[in-house]
Amino acid sequence: MDAQKFEGGREGPETERIEMSAQQQQGEIVKPKSAVATFRDLLEQMKPQMLKALPKHLDIDRMLRIAMTSVQKVPKLLECSPQSLLAAVIQCAQLGLEPDGVLGEAYLIPYGKICTLIPGYRGLLKLARQSGEVLMIEARVVHAHDVFTYEYGLDLECRHVPSLDDDPGLLTHVYAVARMKNGEATFEVMTKKQVDLVRQRSMASGSGPWVTDYEEMAKKTVLRRLCKMLPLSVEKERQALQRAVTLDEREAAGMAQDFDIVLPALEPASEPKSKLAAVAERRTLGAPAPSVLDIDDAMGPLPDAPPVEEKPKAAPKKKGGVVGEDIEPPISPDREPGSDD
Repeated sequence: MDAQKFEGGREGPETERIEMSAQQQQGEIVKPKSAVATFRDLLEQMKPQMLKALPKHLDIDRMLRIAMTSVQKVPKLLECSPQSLLAAVIQCAQLGLEPDGVLGEAYLIPYGKICTLIPGYRGLLKLARQSGEVLMIEARVVHAHDVFTYEYGLDLECRHVPSLDDDPGLLTHVYAVARMKNGEATFEVMTKKQVDLVRQRSMASGSGPWVTDYEEMAKKTVLRRLCKMLPLSVEKERQALQRAVTLDEREAAGMAQDFDIVLPALEPASEPKSKLAAVAERRTLGAPAPSVLDIDDAMGPLPDAPPVEEKPKAAPKKKGGVVGEDIEPPISPDREPGSDD
């Protein structure tokens, strides 16, 4: 075969079959991982670190599933840097809050390339109740038709009688109250205008829970103020609540959150390349065309051709003249083959 036939592969139908198979297998083998699959691999890499930080009452596999559900519900999270997204998930694990966006314990909100962690109203309630000193804590909204009075000073007083009308009116105030195990009580009140000023400073003011769950965010805002005044006895729970309040305040002020988490070098596992993929990559990069041997090695052996029946060869006839050699006499026209004289 000419050398030219080896430069571009085999000629004819076999060449077309090889090229079509190469294109099909290239699409199947070299197909890059989706962003969701890449994030899942990164979570598996960080699983040991998350397991150390996770409180005993939470399951690591459940936390990983919740993180995966969050990015699938909010695809823009996958546009955030992997370090930012993973740091937010690990911070949730350290606080013991589930960022599913359903229970309201925490929310993962994308802000450009940065993932923002917003502790929810129920998340702050959970951390406060785990402190060991709080007997009762809650936050409520006040509408225009409600009866609501409060007084600060030495004689604290907060009285709220909700309206039973079908339309209670516009939201006017939010407040949070807490009673300690020693009998002491305290409360905090904010007007709607004060809440909206906090919302305006938030990096996620136009998306996420501020849009979908305004009342919950309003209650969380006043609860955060109250939590800073609560006496907490258990060191670990005190740090968790303070950490959640600090993160929430920084987000509310439009400041970057400092998760104080050191992540190891993240090296997502690359897709294994087959020999055929390497051949296709060489073509894409403008490298010299592969030889037939390269393609054959990548695709494996071709199917065996059907066996060809060989016809028996006739014994060679030799012309006489050598002593002791059998010489077939010429056949006479009047003599039939195979007959004896």
